[in-house]
Amino acid sequence: MDYLYYATRFARIKNEKGIEVRYSPRIAQRIFQDIIGEHDLNDWPIELQVGKARQLGMSRETSLMFGHRAIFWSGTNAVLASADPEKSSKLTEMMKYPIDRLPWWLAPTPTYERRGEYIIYADRIHRSPLRQETNSTALRGARRRNLCIYLRSVNLRSPRS
Repeated sequence: MDYLYYATRFARIKNEKGIEVRYSPRIAQRIFQDIIGEHDLNDWPIELQVGKARQLGMSRETSLMFGHRAIFWSGTNAVLASADPEKSSKLTEMMKYPIDRLPWWLAPTPTYERRGEYIIYADRIHRSPLRQETNSTALRGARRRNLCIYLRSVNLRSPRS
């Protein structure tokens, strides 16, 4: 299923007021979708750095894209992580919320979950294990065909002595 079709017709999210609504992308999210789409069409690796994207919905967009890939792309390993463990848990919930509200015939079956840390889905469509994680150490040894990584609030500067 096409990502945009999935996101705009099936994804339910909480808006700024905490009310559940159907996802409708903002302008910045549409631009991001176009860039990702161009990379996919040309079979380019998607290696983007989105800096200072506060309040533009990039965490939301990325979590929806990762959720879509986890459902429809076999062999997907997705990592959503933050320097702050509470924000990592929030990213997990951001991805999990729309998936938990999918129709029964579309939703993957979670086979294992450690709340706030990681979720493993056994996709009944492709019959392959799909994994979404919010622990940066989960990158070690991850050797899958589709690796998705989103890092938030990470300080890339060396610490001062």
